[in-house]
Amino acid sequence: MTLVEVVMSMALFVSAGFATVSVLDATARASATGSVRERMAASAQDAMEALRAIPYDRLGLVEGADGYVDEFEGRPTVPVTDSRVAPRERLEIGGASAILERHVTWGQVTTSAGSVTERAYKRLTVVVSWRDSGRERSTRVDSAVAPDQTAVSCPQRWIDPTTTLTAPANTYLPGVGEAPAGAHVVAVGDPRDPGPATIASGTLILIVQMTGPGAGRYEYAIATSGVHQNLLSVSGRGDGAGLLNTYGGKGRFQVVAVPTFEDVRLVPGFGPLPWDGATGGVAAVDATGDVTVEGDLDFRKTGLTESWPGDYRPSIDAVLPGAGPDGMPGGPLVMLRAGNVVASDSALVADGVGSGWGGTVVVTAERGDLAGLRAFARGVIGGRIYATSDLGQADVSGEKQGGEVDRIAAAQIWGVPLGAGCWAGVSIWASTSTPRVPGDGSSPVGYRVSVVNATGRPTALLSVQDLLPPGLSFQSMVGVKSDGGVTRLSGSDPSPGDVAPTWGTFSVPAGGILFIDFLARVESGTSGVLQDSAVASVLSAGGVSRSTYDGGFSAEDDVAVST
Repeated sequence: MTLVEVVMSMALFVSAGFATVSVLDATARASATGSVRERMAASAQDAMEALRAIPYDRLGLVEGADGYVDEFEGRPTVPVTDSRVAPRERLEIGGASAILERHVTWGQVTTSAGSVTERAYKRLTVVVSWRDSGRERSTRVDSAVAPDQTAVSCPQRWIDPTTTLTAPANTYLPGVGEAPAGAHVVAVGDPRDPGPATIASGTLILIVQMTGPGAGRYEYAIATSGVHQNLLSVSGRGDGAGLLNTYGGKGRFQVVAVPTFEDVRLVPGFGPLPWDGATGGVAAVDATGDVTVEGDLDFRKTGLTESWPGDYRPSIDAVLPGAGPDGMPGGPLVMLRAGNVVASDSALVADGVGSGWGGTVVVTAERGDLAGLRAFARGVIGGRIYATSDLGQADVSGEKQGGEVDRIAAAQIWGVPLGAGCWAGVSIWASTSTPRVPGDGSSPVGYRVSVVNATGRPTALLSVQDLLPPGLSFQSMVGVKSDGGVTRLSGSDPSPGDVAPTWGTFSVPAGGILFIDFLARVESGTSGVLQDSAVASVLSAGGVSRSTYDGGFSAEDDVAVST
């Protein structure tokens, strides 16, 4: 298995106030002290923190609102109608007029193999522009957010490489006893054979109440251990990062391991193991990128054989495979979550057989439509189909009674959402103490690289690299300073002559800040305005990511070298 690396470009964080505030509060605070550039940068960062505080499913910009654009830097803008922020607004900061722009677009994900593709992650950009001494100035902050941004629980989430599934891919464990809401441990029986994979820490799981009172309850959670003495530790979205619902009691429940892929192709042969009275009847797959459905996938003869309990009310809050009153198998529960669904007249067939009732099909896509996909949940009584957009065909017909087809939002799915977990909120920027130096090499350039991890985020293990502009090379260290519990775990200082000096490894907890001060040598003949860049490579509970600073974002690092 491999972790997805999300490339996060989070530039210029100069304010020590890490709390999320409104833009009005930020404007008032930014106007109090500091240079105009510092005030503008503080406002940009606070606007970014306000964006990050919005739930992922509501994070976007209102289409048609003032300042709304269809795309930004070649990426489509995400329209969400109940967005709490405006795309563009005017601010007065310290007596200077500024324009604050917000952009919410689909971000880039770089896999461990180095390929860059579009995924179901949103990229946030805040730009504040103003005039200073007759010159156009701007400061910019970028961030990438994964769908799961809860501060309560940030478990590591494993993402498998791209693959094709030609056979059942879920592992099934019967639940034992009762697992109450808020629980962090679930008692399970031995995994059903054959199971394609064992459950380990970081595995996505789906817990489903299959029979008895509360049948149809379900939620996604993340395993935080393997199975030890028939006990499984879990992290969910309930109180204290426990389970949302109670399972077990007088009915049966099961725990299903859900593989998560970068991309996945589903071809005939993929599906659930049939329900055997304790496990099976559920097919579930996640993909942060594309789920490609090829051909017609036939899931019949795999659903429940027990009749529906009297208190079962089908809805997106209670999904359950269909059943038949005389023991005939109904259709299964099929749950596909994707960044994007690719299909061309392909079908998911979750019909009941004989007197079996139709099953349940749930398909969510973070982007794109589902027009190329068909779904069937037919039976004596029709099943249920839930999707984030209109399918090419959705048939829930029944001999005695039809079922229902409903449009849902991805956020209505119970439990851990699609995505790779929580990420450290690392920002990096560079500045200089020598904005002007001669080009004869007689005076070095002084640089400071600053790194901060926002409050409420996991501890980040990171290394720092400065990408010096042409004509400069590392000369010597001035010192390393830190605050907020930052520690240096390993690594040594760069050598003279390095053009990309690197420092590491540092442990930066939430709210921690790191300063690296050094001198750079000016090569003879260098001239013009030089702009520095820097990168922090971060390992946190969410996986591997990068935070980058581009000198073009700000004048804080500009060095004018005279001839």
